[in-house]
Amino acid sequence: MSDLEDVLETYLRAASAVSALVSGRIYPQVLPSSPIYSALTYQRISGPADKSLAGANGRVIARIQIDCWAVRYADAKALASAVKTAMNAAEGADLPDDDSPPDTLRIGAVTLDNDQDTYEPDTLPRIRRVILDYLIAYIA
Repeated sequence: MSDLEDVLETYLRAASAVSALVSGRIYPQVLPSSPIYSALTYQRISGPADKSLAGANGRVIARIQIDCWAVRYADAKALASAVKTAMNAAEGADLPDDDSPPDTLRIGAVTLDNDQDTYEPDTLPRIRRVILDYLIAYIA
């Protein structure tokens, strides 16, 4: 089965509102050395498997950070809004998993746990960033 991160990247690339703003510029963890904006990065912050008294039950609650990058603050906020809409629609979905059967990854709850507006002080022009911190429950 694919990692949640791979499935989310594919899902966000297919989300028309997100795709219209980033044109495929979605990267794991870090931006390329000379990025074109607007762009997204994503990373798993944590993701312990859930257990019950009977042992592992296959449920995982992952913390995924999605960063929305742009030169203009309004563009970073617009990208964050598009990502939020797409992520809201992912709740309860079976997202495509092309790597192995059963061909989908069952997503449970998708909760925006935190969002933060910031900028990168060491860049000229100042690059704006909206950090979206999600808790995503799924069956591994």
